[in-house]
Formats: sequence, C-alpha cells, structure tokens
Amino acid sequence: MGDDALAEGWYEGQETIDVGLRIDQPFTLSGDADDIHFDMSVSGTAANYYVGPPPEDETWMITRLLVQAVDGAFTTATNYGAIGGGLPTGINLDVVDADDNILYHFTKVPIKLTHDWAIYAGVDSVTVGGAGADPYNSRWTFRKAGYDVKLEGARGMRLRLTKPDDLSSMNQHIVAVQGYKKEGGGG
Repeated sequence: MGDDALAEGWYEGQETIDVGLRIDQPFTLSGDADDIHFDMSVSGTAANYYVGPPPEDETWMITRLLVQAVDGAFTTATNYGAIGGGLPTGINLDVVDADDNILYHFTKVPIKLTHDWAIYAGVDSVTVGGAGADPYNSRWTFRKAGYDVKLEGARGMRLRLTKPDDLSSMNQHIVAVQGYKKEGGGG
C-alpha cells in the first residue's frame, strides 16, 4: 500500500479524532497532566493518584489505561516486580466525585501481584525477563467490557488510582490513560 492510500480513500469510513480532543495523561498526585509527580515508584509514600477532573464544560471519555513498570523481577508470579510476596494492600481503581466519594469501584480484586493486572486487562499484558531490569506493560481497554469510562467535568468526576503500598524499591511505575474530550460537562 502506497503513501497515497489515505488520499485515495483507503481510510474512508474509519473513525478519526481531532488531535486537539485527545487525552494522553499519566495519573498524577494532583490529577493535572502537567504535574511532575507521576512516577509512583519515586515517592515511596502511600498516595492517591488522579486523572481529572475535566473542566466543567467538558466530558472526558477514557478508553484505556496503560501500565508501564520496570523492576528486577517482573517474571516472578509471586511478586509485584521485585517486591517479594506482592503488595500487602494492592492497587485499586475507582471513579470518584469532587469529594472523593466512590462512584464506581473497578478493582474488586486489588492488584497485588504483577499478573493481577491481567484480571482486568486480559492478555494485553506483557513482561519480558532477562538480566537486569524487567519491563512490564499492560493495556486495559475499557470498551472491551462494553463502554468507555465517562468523567463529567460538571460533577468533578475523576479517576483515582489508590497505591497504599511502598513502590520505592522499583525502578519505575507509571500508569496513564488515553481517551478523548466531548463538549458538555455532564449528562
């Protein structure tokens, strides 16, 4: 297929999106995409990390959650990275309102072991073992379960990732979302 395939209408009928409407944002301490506190392994403190809320006149449709982590033992099923025995409490994902009240709790089974991400992401989880640091990547596509996650700005809705366990021994742990913006903050 040549470079002019798009010009010839090969992509005709495919759903596209204006890049100005895309959301590509890491979970941060403040929920703001410009916050530099997005590497969850650096702080070593228990914290809630957020995406959002959208501005009051916007609704964000979150299509997927991405996990990118690096540590020395992601191939060991009984660990979370090199954290032997896994995370004591586990990672949880919720949709919350402006007062941090839970509107929907996604992780009925908390993420305590590396492979627990597969409960939600299915086979869209990959780890590669070898000498030194092992990468772990996961893609949880919400639409595969029926719908995107809707965050209404008028209601102050946010995604909250709760990480009560210390990940400071890990090389890196970043969780991000992708999605798109719609006009209108509610409904």
